[in-house]
Amino acid sequence: MDGTGDFLGYKFGPSVIPSALQEIVDILRAKNRTMNDIVKPDGTIDNAKAAKYAVIQKAIWEVTDGQGLTAGTKNELLAL
Repeated sequence: MDGTGDFLGYKFGPSVIPSALQEIVDILRAKNRTMNDIVKPDGTIDNAKAAKYAVIQKAIWEVTDGQGLTAGTKNELLAL
């Protein structure tokens, strides 16, 4: 107990995006992409449209694997 009678207490603070990911976030935020960009009128996913967004995961892997965002992947993100 923490003196308040609560067994567990926590607070959420402001979240911080690691600087290595911030470039990806900035590029994508400017694109204003949503799920509606890849959903067919009948509500199913258009796999052909969805496939081009795989570059987002590729960019995240590059950054989290430590090599950083490559110029080629950055250009693919910008082209979305």
